[in-house]
Amino acid sequence: NMLFILTTGKSMKGKSMKKYNSVKHLGRIALDFSKVDELIKNYKKTHIHHYLLKKEKHTLVDKSDASKEIDARIKAYRSQGYNNYNTRFNQVFDQEHPDVFAPFAKESGLEKAVCGIITQAPGNVLPMHRDTFINFKTKNRILADVEVVRYMIFLEDWVPGHMFTVENESMDNWKKGDIIYWGDAFHLGANASSVTKSTMNITGIANPDCLHLRL
Repeated sequence: NMLFILTTGKSMKGKSMKKYNSVKHLGRIALDFSKVDELIKNYKKTHIHHYLLKKEKHTLVDKSDASKEIDARIKAYRSQGYNNYNTRFNQVFDQEHPDVFAPFAKESGLEKAVCGIITQAPGNVLPMHRDTFINFKTKNRILADVEVVRYMIFLEDWVPGHMFTVENESMDNWKKGDIIYWGDAFHLGANASSVTKSTMNITGIANPDCLHLRL
């Protein structure tokens, strides 16, 4: 089981969070969120994705074992009732706004870190899945023995209906700036509230200076 951690770095606030077995709380980031808040406010102007379609398009060109696993999973999702309309999300990427994301990438300590904000409108789900990092690994020509990890930052305080589940544990009562890590566990994100739900993903290569290893 993962340990509950309080961070004490100058850019982190040492605030407590409910303890979870499958999630490691890395602390609460104390950086300036004003530019992030502005991007979220204008999320409708960002890229809209349909989770199932996005994955299906990728598996058409990538025939790796990981891609075949995704293809099988997408077919299962569709048979379970997930479709192009209840798995939508908006996304904005760090290459479009490098000045906004750079402080967060630096704080993570991950090598070649990339960031993105995902906003889910009410009524949408990212079904239970495990991250494969296919795009990141392909772009950076990552070897099999290199550990790629993802952190996630909650970008607003939890409200009833905002869901993030890792394995058999559903999180709640998070605060804006809480950053978490769940390894390669299965997880899902959903929004059954009446307001949008936004998170920031930071993906990169693990090294001794990254957050989950240096704490």
